[in-house]
Amino acid sequence: MVNIDLISKKAEELFKNSDFNNVSMDRIAKETKISKKTIYKFFSSKYELISYCCEKRMYYVEESIKEIIFNDEIIFKEKLRKYLLIVSKNQVFPKRHLDNIYSHFPEILKNYNNFKKKCECDYFKILLEEGYKQNQLNKNIETDTIINVFINSLKNIFVSNSDKKEENENLHDLFNNTFEIISKGIFLI
Repeated sequence: MVNIDLISKKAEELFKNSDFNNVSMDRIAKETKISKKTIYKFFSSKYELISYCCEKRMYYVEESIKEIIFNDEIIFKEKLRKYLLIVSKNQVFPKRHLDNIYSHFPEILKNYNNFKKKCECDYFKILLEEGYKQNQLNKNIETDTIINVFINSLKNIFVSNSDKKEENENLHDLFNNTFEIISKGIFLI
């Protein structure tokens, strides 16, 4: 029995390690050992497969974020750290793909930009409101300033290394140290 997840998982793996243009449906068929005809029963085009993979990835990231920010059992500072780690680390597209997506897949890029706004701004504001209500954050610092400082500083740690095959274990230490430095400026405690 052919599984749509098997096809999409292999496609995601191939897309992650190569440009979209360099991954053909023939290659996906060969790698999955599923006939191209069968793959086309699930996905009418490579565009549809790419779109499905992106939507699936965005769903996973968003669900991970909601699991954290709506969990009342996690203390605020830890919730903030976990949220930022997910947002920083889980870029749906490696940096090198963005030009390709911009040129060839504008609808996917539009969906991605809406997703990024929701994850990087809307959910972050919900989380910061919790911090203000708990008197954990300095209310003299504007919410948008906090968002920009955190997102831009922490995301750059992972984005600049997103195209490397192996993940550097020091990135997590760098993330945690950067988080601590920045958070000292916004926390009241």
